[in-house]
Order: sequence, then C-alpha cells, then structure tokens
Amino acid sequence: MAWESGVAANYVDLLHKFHKMVTSHADLVTASQTWTLLKNTNLSETEGRWGFSDLAAVGTDKAYFEVTIDRDTSMHLVTIGVDQLRVSNAGESASGFYGVDSAGYIHTNGVKSGTALFGAFGAGDVIMVAHDFNTDEVWVGKNGVWYNSGVPNTNTFPTFSLPVDLTVYPAVDHRENVKVTWNFGATAFTYTPPTGYSGKTTSVIDPVNSHVDVIISGLVSEATHVGGGMHYYQAHGLAGTDVILSRFWTYKNAPADEFNLRFDMADSFISEPLSWVNPSSEGSIMLWEGSIPYWFIVNGRRAIIVARVAAGTYETAYVGWYMPYATPTEHPAPAYIGGSYPDYWTRYSVNDWYHRSFWDPSLGSAYVREYNGNWLEVSNWYVSSGTEYKDALTSNRASIHPYYDIQSRYVRPCYGPDTYWLSPVTLFNAATSGEVLGELDGVKCVSGFGNAAENTITEGADTYLVVSQSYLTRVQDYAALLLE
Repeated sequence: MAWESGVAANYVDLLHKFHKMVTSHADLVTASQTWTLLKNTNLSETEGRWGFSDLAAVGTDKAYFEVTIDRDTSMHLVTIGVDQLRVSNAGESASGFYGVDSAGYIHTNGVKSGTALFGAFGAGDVIMVAHDFNTDEVWVGKNGVWYNSGVPNTNTFPTFSLPVDLTVYPAVDHRENVKVTWNFGATAFTYTPPTGYSGKTTSVIDPVNSHVDVIISGLVSEATHVGGGMHYYQAHGLAGTDVILSRFWTYKNAPADEFNLRFDMADSFISEPLSWVNPSSEGSIMLWEGSIPYWFIVNGRRAIIVARVAAGTYETAYVGWYMPYATPTEHPAPAYIGGSYPDYWTRYSVNDWYHRSFWDPSLGSAYVREYNGNWLEVSNWYVSSGTEYKDALTSNRASIHPYYDIQSRYVRPCYGPDTYWLSPVTLFNAATSGEVLGELDGVKCVSGFGNAAENTITEGADTYLVVSQSYLTRVQDYAALLLE
C-alpha cells in the first residue's frame, strides 16, 4: 500500500525512519493502514544499560542519587551501582562495573560474588547510592537502610572501595519487563541524603555518549531517547480489524563492529505488567554505523525492509502476515518472520552460506506460525563443513518454493530480452509432506540472468524492485518486490 526509499544515517536512524513510515506515511494514512505503536520500552542497546555523565562534574565531591524499581520480574535481574563506562553493552559483567543486583549479589569490577551478601530488592523498593569522590568509596542501600551497616557520612563499611581516582558513572543494568525511575536531585529524594552528600539540579546526560535524550527530572527507563529502543507495534490488517503484533529493536557491539536490527512477532501483548505472549524466535538483519540506503514496503498486514550496507550486500526482512491458502477461520493468524542471518551478534561482512534472505532462508533465520499457534522454523538450506545442502523434506521445518528447488530457480527471461517471468513465492510445510501454506505478500521469484539488484521490472501496472540476497549474486539469488 505504501513504499519509501531513502538513506538512513546509521542503523538507529533506520529504525527511526521505519517507525515514521509505518505510523504516519501519507499513503497508509489515506488507506487507514497505519501501524499503532503500543509501547516503546526504550532499552539501551543489548542489555538495557543506561549510562550518565560523571556526578562530580558539577562540583560536588560527595554525590547521592536514588533509583526506584517501578516494575521488575523474577526472570530479569536489576543491577544498580557505578560504572567506569558511560554506556556499555557488556552489562554487569563488564570490567569497571561495581553494583548490587536484585538477588543480593555484589558485583566488583564485573565479578559477581559467590553468595548473596545482601537482601533482595524488587518492585516498589528505592535503591540509594552514595559516592565519596575523595575516598573513592561507594555505599549502596535499600529503603533507607545502607547495606553492610554502612555509614557514608563517617566513611565506614562502604559497599565498594574503588581504584584510586577511577572515573565512574551512575549505572543500571536491566532488560525488558523492567522499569526504573532515576532521581539525581531535581525532585525531593525519598530518603534524606547522608550528611555532606547532595544530588544534582542540572542535567547529567552526556549528549554524545549516552543513549538517553532527557534530563534528570523524572528520568525513567521508558523515556524518549536517541537509541534504538524496543518498539512494540500492532498492524491492523487491510480492513483495520486484525491484530498483527511485532517488535523491533537494535543491537550494538562496537568493538566487534556489529550494529544490527532485531525483530520478532507474538500472538498478544499486555502492557502492564509487560507480557509478549507466544513469541516467535527472533529474526535479524546486519547493518552498520554508516549511511544505509533503504527501501520500506508496508501495508496493514506486513512490512518488508531492504537495506544496502555495502556495495552489493543487501539485508532483507519480512515481518507480518503472508497470504494463506486458507480462510480466516481456518488460519486466523498466518504470520511469517524472516531475516538475513540466524545470529544477531554478527558483522554484516560475514560471507558464509548462512547469510541469505527472507525468501531463501538458512537454518535459524525465519519462522512461520502454524494453524495451532506453534512457530515452525523455515529453512531451505543448511551448511555442513562449509558446503551448502538442501534441507530434507522429512525434516521438521517449512521451506520456500521455488528457491527450495534449485532447478526451478534457473529460469531465464521470457517474452523478450527485457522481460522476466515472475513466479509466486510460496511457503510449504516440509513437516507435513509439503502442505502448501500460502504466498509471501508482494514477493516474486525472478531470475538473476542478465539482471541486477535495484533494477525495476514492470508487469502490467505493477512495478517491482529487484533485490539479491545478502552478498550472493547467482542467478537463483534474486527476488522481485512489489512497490505499492
């Protein structure tokens, strides 16, 4: 129903542009097919780590702040303390991290204690942190009581003694289903700071190194920020009555030069407490920090993403419903999710047989929802000893035709030198002896013979964009995507 092409500044900007596209593109608005943003948890990339500027930067030698646990789960620990890094992907295990986690374990320079040394904390608790920059000591407490009977104003029994003159920053490590509120002093503290300690009344946000874009007053881990965030969406179908749920978020591992986009789907969504019911496995595409030419093709049922990250390397994703060979009663939620690679922690430049596309996926990079709600893996190929092999029809997976049948992918142009035959791209369930499930919406198989990525093909009134999968340029590696 709508498509857009452009250039994103980097992998995070690609997600921002995608958000703007699905929620406000004029053609989607006209057709009443915009997506609804259900929630943006705004996690920092990877672990939900938050980093802030040095508390000593505005002149106080003895700093105090509080973190209120608004929402917690037994599945995800919250670790609060100080960190040598403003923003990190390594979490509580990072060298330079000092904190106490919600199970009562202490983390010293990234090393977790063997036993729980303090009482646990959770939703409703207020965690206090006091830092004496003169003595390089840190105290952590809960609900007005300092751990280990510490007394910050007399410098006794600190929770941590930091290396001399180590520059550290307030830090919280958490993942999804967790929500915390920071208070650095812009509003009244819940507990009176120790004698000689004070908060801050100006912003502690580092505009360069932090993922957040807010000031200290009422800072919450769900506030708007400049990072990727975890965006929960509902698409409403072509008639506006369907519930098609997906979420997108970014991944960053700067030392490994990995800057990627992750996504999945689910059957239902509950906001508080946050619940993502019957989720699929993840899909991912590998991106980078540099500029990214992109194409978005979106309607009320699904989104297709194409991103060029290097000369001749295309990352592709399909998230949403396909066109089922069944009635809505027979299959009320025909969802398909596919990416380019099975592991999101991978650099875009990897050139192995697992690096493919949503229309010709390898093991672990695509999934289809069955009639009974189970998510079935979709895989045309697997790799053994560096060699590409076709997945067996007897395996407990689905596959995609005609790419699964290598012979049918060698079709050359028909009807003339500049005209190509476009064939449907269909899902079939190999686990049930080839039951045909339906077609990918707006996706056709096209030969790569005499063809090239970013060409366009016209069939009647329809225009298709030609795309090759990942770094591959064999004649069987191409698809044509309907620009509508």
